[in-house]
Amino acid sequence: MLLRRFVQQDVTRLAFLLLTVCLLWNCCHGEETCYVCRHERDFTSCAQNKTVCPLGEVCFTSESFHGHGVSEYSSGCISEQICNTIKNIDGRTTHAPLQIGHIIGRKKRATDTCFHCCTAESTSSVPCNDHPCAATGVFTIKPTTTTTTPTTTTTPTTTTTTPTTTTTPTTTTTPNTTTTTPITTTTPTTTTPGARNSCNLCNGMPNYICEQYFTPMTCEAGEQFCMNILVNQKDGSRTLDRKCVTEEKCKSDWWYNTSDRPECTSYDPNRYVAQFFTCSYCCTGPLCNGNIVPDASTLYRPH
Repeated sequence: MLLRRFVQQDVTRLAFLLLTVCLLWNCCHGEETCYVCRHERDFTSCAQNKTVCPLGEVCFTSESFHGHGVSEYSSGCISEQICNTIKNIDGRTTHAPLQIGHIIGRKKRATDTCFHCCTAESTSSVPCNDHPCAATGVFTIKPTTTTTTPTTTTTPTTTTTTPTTTTTPTTTTTPNTTTTTPITTTTPTTTTPGARNSCNLCNGMPNYICEQYFTPMTCEAGEQFCMNILVNQKDGSRTLDRKCVTEEKCKSDWWYNTSDRPECTSYDPNRYVAQFFTCSYCCTGPLCNGNIVPDASTLYRPH
């Protein structure tokens, strides 16, 4: 009887200890919450929406400069491994323009992008990516390790069907006269929204690593085509941007300005080319822009 009492007391103490450890863990290693936006001209728009990052991801903020004083901001979640990769490429340069290493080791100067990774302090309720990245391109990951629970969000599909109205004729018969009202059928136009396409996007990643790191995402309505924008530099290095585009953009950039240029149509990603040129490849179909040059069977051709 005495032994049973000791055993019960030990079990109670163990349960209390485990509960305390769990509470402390959740307190110190809560879910990483980040602000999320994509290609916004005004950074204040990036503080409108929050998301909970999956396990192993931290917050990021990026700013891309497109000339003429135009900047675009993106923020959200990113793999901590990718952040460390960018940090190693950058070499933690803080007082000079970023020296970006190409995938095969060559260097190019890129001063048109800054990128910042962070994790929030355990006591803070505000996401750490609440301000633009530093112009010096400093990559910061605090030593705090964050454990998060993956969150899956399902967006319901709503289908609206417009009913068809049919007017039935009225027939009146008299002993000597027959009057027939003609049949009138009114069929309203029904508009069915087309399914949205999916493309591989940089999603805020700097162009100099988007060749390797990209995210499959659903495009906005009207942007039914995928585009890869290749910029090959004189030193042989290159950058790649991935976008969803409209058919008009597809025609102007790919069909009229790229599809008849040999340096683009015969481009081999595995070959060193010491020449400056830009190519825009547009393709059709879900996630068709996974390769730098999309498969020829998916490249856009106007009807």
